Amino acid sequence: MLALFDGEPRPDSAADLGARGWSTTTRAPADFLRSFDRGPRPDSDTASDRWVFAAKP
Repeated sequence: MLALFDGEPRPDSAADLGARGWSTTTRAPADFLRSFDRGPRPDSDTASDRWVFAAKP
């Protein structure tokens, strides 16, 4: 099962999109979902996750 996971660090999606002219915002899932009164607690397993939102100008 562990062979399904890449051991390398994840790419920096925000930097890659920014280099291509996109504007980006990176937020923790709990912070984003809290604005909708939804989502996991900040101390859950997703606390270290980050979501990247991008818009092409």
